[in-house]
Amino acid sequence: MKISYSGGEMEPLSFPDPRRKDHGDLKQDIKNFLKATANSQASQRVCPRCGEWMGYVDTDFSIYGEDSHFRIRLPVCYCAGRSSAELPA
Repeated sequence: MKISYSGGEMEPLSFPDPRRKDHGDLKQDIKNFLKATANSQASQRVCPRCGEWMGYVDTDFSIYGEDSHFRIRLPVCYCAGRSSAELPA
């Protein structure tokens, strides 16, 4: 289909659909990050807010359309649910 304009005719501009972008490199980078993080040992951390030792929660991550999943230990502190007035000074 050609588009007519005062100078003649031209082919319509074709822009790639941003929803159909190939994110292969980004997807592979995310998989590499998840794999490296899942294989690393979680070190004991102190909460920067309250100074107490943090607990850990096993969390499963997966990538849409992939069969693999990754279990990562995320550090959490239970002070997050408390107001600053309740924290030790």
